Amino acid sequence: MRVTCNVMKTALKTLFVILILISCKSNKIESQESESLFLGYEKIGILDESNTGILWLRETLIKFKNDSVFIDQNPISVNKKDTLYSSSDGGFYYFQGIKTENLNKIKILTKEIACDYCPTEMKRNSEGKFEKIDREKNFEAEKIPNGLKAHEIIFKKIKNRKLRSELY
Repeated sequence: MRVTCNVMKTALKTLFVILILISCKSNKIESQESESLFLGYEKIGILDESNTGILWLRETLIKFKNDSVFIDQNPISVNKKDTLYSSSDGGFYYFQGIKTENLNKIKILTKEIACDYCPTEMKRNSEGKFEKIDREKNFEAEKIPNGLKAHEIIFKKIKNRKLRSELY
């Protein structure tokens, strides 16, 4: 009788540990699925007049984390197989905001939180004084297999990583 009781206790302890491990694994999978990162390229300009082989682009990373959205935009130039990151190609923009989903559509509403090497846009107020214009990036994206489509740009799902816009 004592042996049976000890075996039952050991079996229950083992079952309890297994259930805890399964629960932890399930939470980790759910957490990973609540974060996703997409990469796309937007044209800044067509071609550099001085060297017709250079294409000017903005590398755009869009990250969804639960209901939050983070966007990092980095200016790049592509010359054949060489990719250059340079502030002279345009500013490095960082946005934060929210998303709402409806079927296969995602509505994205963001505001600029920081920008390196960006011009400051200004406007005159009613008193004739200049005020900074806050940049926003608001658009709708369509879910497609392994990615998103927005403004005729395909954003492919890539391995998740921390974005700079998450640090603000």
